[in-house]
Amino acid sequence: MKIPLLRKRLAMPGDIFMLVFSFVVLLSSSCRTIDGVPVGLENGYGSIEITSNVDSARIFIDLNQSGRFEFTGKFTSATQSVRLDSVPAGHHTVKLQKDCYQMLSGEISVLVRTGQASQLYLPMKLLSTVSGLLVSSVPESAQVLVDGVPVGFSPLRVECLEAGPHTVSVHKSNYQPFEIQVNLAGGKTDTIAVVLSLKRTVLFEHFTSSNCANCPEADAIQEDLLKELHPSDVVVIEYHTAIPFPGDPMYIAAKRDNDARVRFYQINSTPVIVVDGILFEEGAAELKSRLLQDLRERKRKAPIVALEIQNFFQNEGSIRGRLKVAAFQDLRQAVLLVAVIEKEIRFANPPGINGQTRFSYVLRKLWPTSQGLSLSVPAGTDCVIPFEIKKEADWNRDQLHVVAFIQDVWTKEILQAAWTLFP
Repeated sequence: MKIPLLRKRLAMPGDIFMLVFSFVVLLSSSCRTIDGVPVGLENGYGSIEITSNVDSARIFIDLNQSGRFEFTGKFTSATQSVRLDSVPAGHHTVKLQKDCYQMLSGEISVLVRTGQASQLYLPMKLLSTVSGLLVSSVPESAQVLVDGVPVGFSPLRVECLEAGPHTVSVHKSNYQPFEIQVNLAGGKTDTIAVVLSLKRTVLFEHFTSSNCANCPEADAIQEDLLKELHPSDVVVIEYHTAIPFPGDPMYIAAKRDNDARVRFYQINSTPVIVVDGILFEEGAAELKSRLLQDLRERKRKAPIVALEIQNFFQNEGSIRGRLKVAAFQDLRQAVLLVAVIEKEIRFANPPGINGQTRFSYVLRKLWPTSQGLSLSVPAGTDCVIPFEIKKEADWNRDQLHVVAFIQDVWTKEILQAAWTLFP
């Protein structure tokens, strides 16, 4: 087998002086949450109180990078208000969805002020003329969105849509998103059949620390880049380390798994972003341009496997789901790893000496172990692997996601990745 060339760029010596700090007093280092809200949450958040004239309409807020409204997990009540807590200060868009109903004024923009509750009344009306939509895709089990709102998975029949123009999009992990404009006629059912194109989803493994001087800059650069990319382009895991010295509470909370990935890649400085297991980007200087170059390089290589997270579900005690692996070439020396990440953690005071209070994509646990699960999948076949992970008390349920990736054990190349941020 031809071994891919390992490219490693030298780091800037930005963290060496930090070694002189032999003792640090950590302030408010708990990641614990109460009612899903981080304890000591810093200023800059308010809430939205929503009332409506209908029960059980799903409440969505803000379009993400994929053009999809985020479901809040809450539903309207016709008798009392429903409160959305921990909403960042600023302008937000709120939308309701209920079969056979529409909002009287479409989606609504609201300004949230720090420490205040914004009031919204969002009435809906029963549709007088409805249309149907039948969506199929190859492969199946792709998520279907109508006007940015998820309505189910293909093959899917949507029975109750307003007649007129709509934007229909079809999404599936490891495949190019598909979007089409349709004009539905009242009383009829339109059909959309989609053949999706396979793509590579790249994995960023970001090694960092709240005690690393250059890490806040590297984090900000990565965040800026992710805003420009589609969620199906890049998957992120942030490992907190004992480099330049121990004390980071997010490192301590998942010490064994963080240390295992540090040893696996022989990481000896921070910040480092490992792209698909084989490209190493160290330091923050010109980091964005280097990462974009790596993405272009990885996108040129056709994937040999597709990876899908199915039936993702979490309750108070566990996270579970299924992983479908479809091999286009023989998988004989690969492992599957599943990472539980917390998309955002905030502290009232910096937990380390670099002043950073907000952290993203933080590793909480690797499943089944930090060594992964060995795979043997012949070309042209697929397998389904169930997983269940016990939740820890200090994990914020509202921020939890699962990242899955397949890695060659000899070359360390990531063959494919997926996450529940983009199913």
